[in-house]
Amino acid sequence: MRFDTAIPIGRGAVGEVYKAWDPRLNRHVALKFLQRNDPELVARMTREAQAQARVEHPNVGKIYEVGEEDGRPFIAMQLIDGRTFDTVCPELSLEQKVAVLERVADAVQAAHRVGLVHRDLKPSNILVEISEDGEPNPFVVDFGIAREIDTEGMTQTGMAVGTPGYMAPEQARGERDIDRRTDVYALGVLLYEALCGERPHPQDTLAEYLVAVLADEPRSLRRLAPDVPVDLETVAMKCIESRPEQRYGSARMVAEELTRFLEGEPVIARPLGAVRKLARRARRHRVATTALAILLVAITGGAVKYTLDLRHERGLAVAARGDAEELLEFMLGDLYEGLTSIGRVDLLEQVARRSLDYYQRNPPSGTPGAAYRRGLAYKNVARVLESQHDVDDALLAYTTFLEYFEDLVARGGSTSGTASQLENRYQLAAGGLLGAELLHSQGRIDEAVERYRLSLATIEDLLKSATDPPRSWRRLRARALTDLGWALREDGDNDAARSSYDKALAELTTLTEDTDTGEDAESHYQLSATLSDVGYLAIASDRVEEARQPYERALELALDLVEAEPGNRRWDYELVLVRGRLGYLEDLLGRPREALAQYDLGAERATRLVSWDPANGQWLRELAFCRSSAGDMLFELGQPEKALERFEQSLEISSRLRGLDPTSASAANDYAYELIQIGKVQEALGRLPAALDYRERALEALRPFVDQGEDSYSVETAAEVLLDLGRHAEASALIEALRAESWHAPELYARADELGL
Repeated sequence: MRFDTAIPIGRGAVGEVYKAWDPRLNRHVALKFLQRNDPELVARMTREAQAQARVEHPNVGKIYEVGEEDGRPFIAMQLIDGRTFDTVCPELSLEQKVAVLERVADAVQAAHRVGLVHRDLKPSNILVEISEDGEPNPFVVDFGIAREIDTEGMTQTGMAVGTPGYMAPEQARGERDIDRRTDVYALGVLLYEALCGERPHPQDTLAEYLVAVLADEPRSLRRLAPDVPVDLETVAMKCIESRPEQRYGSARMVAEELTRFLEGEPVIARPLGAVRKLARRARRHRVATTALAILLVAITGGAVKYTLDLRHERGLAVAARGDAEELLEFMLGDLYEGLTSIGRVDLLEQVARRSLDYYQRNPPSGTPGAAYRRGLAYKNVARVLESQHDVDDALLAYTTFLEYFEDLVARGGSTSGTASQLENRYQLAAGGLLGAELLHSQGRIDEAVERYRLSLATIEDLLKSATDPPRSWRRLRARALTDLGWALREDGDNDAARSSYDKALAELTTLTEDTDTGEDAESHYQLSATLSDVGYLAIASDRVEEARQPYERALELALDLVEAEPGNRRWDYELVLVRGRLGYLEDLLGRPREALAQYDLGAERATRLVSWDPANGQWLRELAFCRSSAGDMLFELGQPEKALERFEQSLEISSRLRGLDPTSASAANDYAYELIQIGKVQEALGRLPAALDYRERALEALRPFVDQGEDSYSVETAAEVLLDLGRHAEASALIEALRAESWHAPELYARADELGL
């Protein structure tokens, strides 16, 4: 054998460690053997050795060689006669703990200098030897998941790599763009834990830790350990800032701060002020992450299956059902909010459907609050299904929700003024608004207007019942007023629509004037959306110039939102919408260059969204719109070749959307429109056969919907194409059908009149 007298000294998840004698070098070494000869594990162990061997520092465990002994891969490394940091820490003085972490930080900086991020700094990866004079000396080990800065490494996108409790938020999200500040976060957790005996987020399971680190503020260190010096708390809390740019920029800076403390000098960092604490807390409670979505959706199938099988578990029925329903409530409630911000509510569609099946099969347990929770679950199911455009099933879930909460409110009696009854009434008001929106999305405008007004009356009554109503209640009122304004505009009552919008603006202005974007992003978002609608109403009312002021203010708000929360896709999408509307306004005002600039900026933002989720229909449609509209402007500016490029880009997107939903008349119309535009440019370039071909393809795409006669827009577009092709008799038949149903198409009718049709 290569080594003598191997004695087992430790065992981990994938390997065993032995103390052995190396006769060639006349010294003891630590041999790390893999428990199984798995090629992937061998690759990881080799990578660990290569990474750690590159770091030259007295406080990093040395790697001597990588080899194979009796068919088993091994790493031969420095034998450290010590214990893990967490087992040694209780025996150390405050100064000794700080001295250990100062050396650890300096060792980590050495790894950073050669381009490595450790990514798994934790007590078990810090071994501490105690010298004869009682002083601790640490060694950083186990670079098993280290990765090189600015390279892709070996992990997959969207996977959280590290140890719960010590992972930075960006690491927990599974982001690839991590850097040395991820290790700075872990150093802060180590310092925090050494000082008070607990971690900032004490959760042990990955799911619980992800929820906590991404949504909750770290616990105050000095509340847990009042005797901790303020300077050390300041260093720890700066290390564990949720945003990397607010942490120390390097492990060296952490080491220098700890050196200052040990030498009796003040640290450079300043304690977090009250205003920043408030803003940070507000921001953290809105964080939504890819890793959290992927993790919880990954367990959804098992969780829901477990839920559906609960009826077979009679002995533990009550407890098991409670646990399962709490998980479903979290996924359909809290997780819904998070996934909304990253545009991935689709991940919850199957959860909603299977939950609906479970709720229909299993009546409420009869425990206190069961009816409330069940009713709320139906509302959450309706929200998810509505977001996926399944309005029919969403309405069914909504109707059941309504039954639960109307009963809860009716049974309130003399207790209607209690906090619980106020909450019941709030949920009834919020659910009423959801029902109105569902009807609105089906085109049932008169019913939607009536339901919006009923919902508003409920909200107004609720607000009068509370001496200091929560901001969420006031936002709900503003949202109802905005929705009502949009419906009234569609119903042709522009004056009533403007009155409703004005009330919404007054409420939202009050909500936003005393908070910045980071403190109440939702109110700022609603204000942006409402202003954008007001601009659209001005255009619809033939007061085009009046649209500029609300549109430009909406743009300012959308830009502020994106700056405050760069990862929130809702804000990105709002910015795309506002850019598109501003471009349309500039076009109406005869400013094609300015319109082109807005469309291109909108397309740039939409491209980022689509790159994140290439199957998101909403984002794809907006990208196609911006590209196509930019093509219109370039054509108007006398640049047909560039216009053709934009139209072809938009056609490719519209083709994808048509493929996602072949039965959609809207998708077919968008696809046909791009073909028509390309045909127009080809004709201008003198390529008449190509122009004819594109128009024929457009007509073919529209034909199924024209033949069905159920989509007037398809009929209108087809009539336009037939006129372009000179097929006047066929066009005339379609135009006559449109006139018979009073379809609004003045430009088409004027063209037909000119041709004598």
